[in-house]
Amino acid sequence: MYQTAIISDIHDWHTDKIEYFLKKNGCTVTRLEFDDVKLNICKKNKFFFNKNIQKLDAVWVRFLNGQSLEEITTKLTYLHLLNDLNIYIHNSAVTLEKTVDKVRTTGLLKINGIPSPDTHIWIGQKKKNNVMNDSLLKPIFGS
Repeated sequence: MYQTAIISDIHDWHTDKIEYFLKKNGCTVTRLEFDDVKLNICKKNKFFFNKNIQKLDAVWVRFLNGQSLEEITTKLTYLHLLNDLNIYIHNSAVTLEKTVDKVRTTGLLKINGIPSPDTHIWIGQKKKNNVMNDSLLKPIFGS
């Protein structure tokens, strides 16, 4: 039986459905919020994540709430470290990084020859005036 956690900032009907199907397939499921994850990097501790988290077989990541860049980066670091401990991560940090960063997503599509709308990217406000009037303007980060 697999020990699985669903980690999310908000648990909703998606979590209910994921939990239902995981249990239906023989998994023991724990719901956690990112605030429940504690990380202690000390010489004397064998476990540097909460003991129960480090014993998981798998983590299903559901929802990262929009917060500061530092908080989002820390949550992604948790996922990278759990993966480095050989815990399977569904919706891994790498996947999240590729999909919520529109610049990276669009670049990966272009590199792999997958058609996507013309995209103009810049940092700051000065260059905004150079974009054609029929262009769609979107923020560079977020869903």
